[in-house]
Amino acid sequence: MLHDISLEVAEGEYVSLVGPSGSGKTTLLSLVGGLDHPQSGEIRVGGHDLRALSGDGLAAFRRETVGFVFQHFGLLEALTAKENVELALTLAGVSNAVQRHHRATHLLERVGLANRLDHRPPELSGGERQRVAIARAIANSPRVILADEPTGDLDDATAADVGDLLEQLRAEEGCTLVVVTHHRQLAARAERSLALGAGELVEARGALG
Repeated sequence: MLHDISLEVAEGEYVSLVGPSGSGKTTLLSLVGGLDHPQSGEIRVGGHDLRALSGDGLAAFRRETVGFVFQHFGLLEALTAKENVELALTLAGVSNAVQRHHRATHLLERVGLANRLDHRPPELSGGERQRVAIARAIANSPRVILADEPTGDLDDATAADVGDLLEQLRAEEGCTLVVVTHHRQLAARAERSLALGAGELVEARGALG
């Protein structure tokens, strides 16, 4: 359980969060993303007071403000790469099928998957699946990207590629990036690295460099 946590992240900042399993890293990310509701305290993201939002309000916040990237990708295996991204666009309120098609195609090209549009997740490598997941995460042009162990299932070389991609997209989109990771090299890429443990957040840059 989290307690006595105080964290401020500047708009456009890249922050990594490390700590032992069970320390609450994923819980903290879920609170910031509006997936979980705090029992006390205050969470403000992009001017939104998350504790004051209803269920519908939180859903709208997630659709319009946040992009999520997960360790196990979270893709629908029955859909192609393009269809997975198009689904995210549908949920974000893009009703025009032609617009969804062009936007999904453009995003997958941006993450290096121009030749894998019609492949389903089981036909893709782990790195390719994570690239689809990242394309899906930025489909709604989010102000904040929350990535929970995005390289946890990848080898070191592929993890480095995914780290490059996240950093590139964050710079191009001008969004805030918060990454939970056990991967020391990925954590060290961030402008600020924090460690979570015993209910406290501490600066961890020196321990990771």
